[in-house]
Amino acid sequence: MDYKKIILKKGKEESLKRFHPWVFSGAIAKMDNDIEEGDLVSVYTSAGDFIAVGHFQIGSIAVRVLDFAQRVIGEDFFVERLQRAYDLRQAIGLVRDDNNAFRLVHGEGDFLPGLVVDIYGATAVVQAHSPGMHFARNIIAQSLLKIAGGLIRNVYYKSETTLPYKAQLDPQNDYIVGKYETDIAVENGLKFHVDWLKGQKTGFFVDQRDNRSLLEHYAKGRTVLNMFCYTGGFSFYAMRGGAKAVHSVDSSEKAVRLTNANVELNFPGDSRHKAFAEDAFKFLGGIDDSYDLIILDPPAFAKHKSALKNALIGYRKLNAKAFEKIRPGGILFTFSCSQAVSKEQFRLAVFSAAAMSGRKVLADQLVDAMEQELAPVPGESMSLGDIDRAVTELGKQFDMLLAEAANGDADEYAERFRAISTTMEELKRRKAAILSIRQEQEQIGRRIHAAASAMTAATVGITEWDDGVVYQMLEKVTVLADNRIKVTFRNGVEIEQTVDQPKRRKFI
Repeated sequence: MDYKKIILKKGKEESLKRFHPWVFSGAIAKMDNDIEEGDLVSVYTSAGDFIAVGHFQIGSIAVRVLDFAQRVIGEDFFVERLQRAYDLRQAIGLVRDDNNAFRLVHGEGDFLPGLVVDIYGATAVVQAHSPGMHFARNIIAQSLLKIAGGLIRNVYYKSETTLPYKAQLDPQNDYIVGKYETDIAVENGLKFHVDWLKGQKTGFFVDQRDNRSLLEHYAKGRTVLNMFCYTGGFSFYAMRGGAKAVHSVDSSEKAVRLTNANVELNFPGDSRHKAFAEDAFKFLGGIDDSYDLIILDPPAFAKHKSALKNALIGYRKLNAKAFEKIRPGGILFTFSCSQAVSKEQFRLAVFSAAAMSGRKVLADQLVDAMEQELAPVPGESMSLGDIDRAVTELGKQFDMLLAEAANGDADEYAERFRAISTTMEELKRRKAAILSIRQEQEQIGRRIHAAASAMTAATVGITEWDDGVVYQMLEKVTVLADNRIKVTFRNGVEIEQTVDQPKRRKFI
């Protein structure tokens, strides 16, 4: 292995020792003159010790680290990393007969920075987000064929809009290996067409899988409105969940055609579904309160921080309109995919929208907010909201310090890094303790509620209590261990209980 060399400034290897996947340009002392964008490079400390190998890129992130061991980055490397990623998805239950659509590679999360791979049946859709991964696309494609027991037969490359435009790489979307077989994939037993040729991202938003599944459980008997429907994922999940009627809306006629095709694929000839190609705000303005479940999953309102203010205004207006129109007692599923909008900012925008609409927010949302902000456990002065905000602020301080340290002596910043890290760990420990106590309290509450329900069902008409009444309520008592029993009530409710052993009397 004879890759071109990059030498770091003194002390700039500390983040790499903690396996940070990037080398910033400010950390570089010197480098070989002939290094070009996308080249494989070896990174060395100021003392001359090897520390990492990765792809070079022009910009603030100069090297995206592929490995911290001195090795050849070839087909064997990619087969190993891709198989590891597949094994993980298999271990968490994403690879099943009723589910063949999932994200196989998610950049740094799978130790392949700059690479995204989504699987749709026998086809892998590859996106490069760095020049290095673009140049490695053919090796990656051949490696994909060798993993997953031969599951993947086709590899489609789709990086025209994901690579840095300054790199001037001019990528072409096309099949690297194989050809078009079918565009049908399966998610949780439901079929759908995937438009990886012309559609957004890789053709389908697999990140919404669990949310679609959650919606299915709330759809029974409801009239559902799916705004910004795109592929119609929420729509056909709602239909399987037993929705009374489902209406899908998108400004794109192409998206509406795709939604109709996906609904027809799963529920041929089902009259419960209708789709409309219309502007979202115009459609919401023209409806009455006939919908009792509304989904808002718009495209990103803010891709950069400069657009944050307008994005929050847009989210408030959109959600306020939905609150105005939804039937009393209805359910709103609302989402943001804007990276510049934090969870707290989005939550505030939604609550503000509820106030603007003059409608009451659901009680459980209010309870959640109150618990987050107002109800620390005994002996704890900070709420969960206080802790989260403090951790966020410390994270910002850490990032600022990291950027500052990139151009200075690392030793000068070590103590400040250590202080921030120690404080963050303490806050996380306090948060874990609060959550643990609340979990215990919730378990006790559920047990009390279950027992109360059983007693209510068993004591109708009873005016006097005796041993017979208790026996009437109980089905059986099972001894699980020396100090643990399970009580089964006649209504099916089961409660496990630890029983304190009586102290043994000592005889003298």
